Amino acid sequence: MPGFLFGLLAPVLAGSGVGRTAVGVLVGLFFGATGLGSVAAGRLTERIGARAAVVADLSVLACGLLVAAAVGEYAALAVVAVVCGAGYALTNTGTTLAVAAAVPAAARTRVMAVRTAGIPALVVVASLGAGPVAAVTGWRLLLGLLAVPVVLVAAAAWRVLPGASPPGVRRAVGPGRSGLPVGFGWFPVAAFLLITGSQPVMVWSVSFLGDGLAVPVPTAGLLAALVSVAGVVGVLVMAARSRGGSARILGSRAAIACAVAALGSLLLAGSVAIGAAGPVVGVLGLTLATVAHLLAVGLLHALVVAAAPAAAARAAGVTMTGYFVGALVSAPVFGAVVDTRGWATAWIACAALVAAAACAVLRCGSLTDTPEPTHP
Repeated sequence: MPGFLFGLLAPVLAGSGVGRTAVGVLVGLFFGATGLGSVAAGRLTERIGARAAVVADLSVLACGLLVAAAVGEYAALAVVAVVCGAGYALTNTGTTLAVAAAVPAAARTRVMAVRTAGIPALVVVASLGAGPVAAVTGWRLLLGLLAVPVVLVAAAAWRVLPGASPPGVRRAVGPGRSGLPVGFGWFPVAAFLLITGSQPVMVWSVSFLGDGLAVPVPTAGLLAALVSVAGVVGVLVMAARSRGGSARILGSRAAIACAVAALGSLLLAGSVAIGAAGPVVGVLGLTLATVAHLLAVGLLHALVVAAAPAAAARAAGVTMTGYFVGALVSAPVFGAVVDTRGWATAWIACAALVAAAACAVLRCGSLTDTPEPTHP
């Protein structure tokens, strides 16, 4: 939640002297800490199980929100971003392990897509409520109030998720082996390129509509929420129509989604120079890019499990390293490029990165669950 919330609260934080680049640093710290902690989180999740991993993360998040609300300084926000970002790695690996353990292979693509729908659902709620509520209560009280639903979700996770790693999960791997298919390094590369290029459509949508296209901030929040609703609908439609498939098929679908996301970014770049029709084209670009981004992320998660079903938590941890290091780079660099070169240049760079991600995802689709050779 903080990774997206910081970006959506950028107009409110600006009133406290926190500029776009500084907000981007907070977002980058959050997701960067997730990336750096993902490999360790994968190994830990295999040991303690999905339930303990997710509940531990949500407990850290609730405490972090309360600390940030109590202190109210930028330095405190930065520390909370790092700590909660590292904890977020446990939820990623924990939910991946839960799906691998509880869901038949034929239905995993569908379930992974539904899981991914939680991200735009969060953005919908935050886009509609974060700005208006913070304008009345201040951002500190808002963060404190948000600790309450986090605690409720932690209780639900404790009740619902499996408590221990399933017997089929590979718990220990000998020295020098990753337990993953040969060439699995393409997964973090693909994730890095995808998130570096497409994450800005989720983080900077309100700021882009307001600053780049001169849309009033309340309207910008509403439009961003509607775009996120489209993302939820798109992901759920894909989930309903999904019948699983081989790694190669999943890779092809994800590559197509990346290509559409790149097209959306190009529309965003063009909308800046169009004039009166700019907001219309901009919202169209945001919608295409957001829906395609979410589809690509959901398919990439399903592809991870298809390529390494016996080491799902570890595979997710390795992939998430690239994913969230991409988020670490993307948020502050994107904000800095906007400040120095403008919105159009930033969106063109995003399109190029996501196009490169499509090529890397195709390479991922050629992998199978073939562990590296065993050396006695």
